[in-house]
Amino acid sequence: MDLYLARHGSAEDAALDAERILTKRGTKETEAMGRWLRKLRLEMDFIWHSDRVRARQTAAILHKKLKSRPEISQVEGLKPNDDPKAILEKLKTTAAKRGMIVGHLPHLGKLAALLLSGNAGGTVVELEKSAVLCLSNDSGNWAVRWLIHPGIAPDA
Repeated sequence: MDLYLARHGSAEDAALDAERILTKRGTKETEAMGRWLRKLRLEMDFIWHSDRVRARQTAAILHKKLKSRPEISQVEGLKPNDDPKAILEKLKTTAAKRGMIVGHLPHLGKLAALLLSGNAGGTVVELEKSAVLCLSNDSGNWAVRWLIHPGIAPDA
């Protein structure tokens, strides 16, 4: 399975916008990441996102930019402070070969740590806003394939 962990784009300050919608910069960077992913001709079976507006907006932008039109859905267990073990269990039950999870820190960092090391504690990778981490599990063990963020993505 290939799994893409995508952090939401830059969002409004909570004091200015309780819903925390994407800023213009967040939208622009996410669109650039989507174009970069499209150039890779990635096929996805699903995109899961949290119930937060900024994650939903990011997922919608990436969905629109991808070559394939995967199922996109809001999934419980993807809030910033949720336990990543719930998502690990959900991943174990899916027959999908490729999927994307759009979410938040610290959850995505803990999920990456859990997949890569078996322990959700500590940090194994830093995800900037609008960054995408590709993990692969071909032999029963998860491994990092690549990490891209707006500062290094072509066209970002």
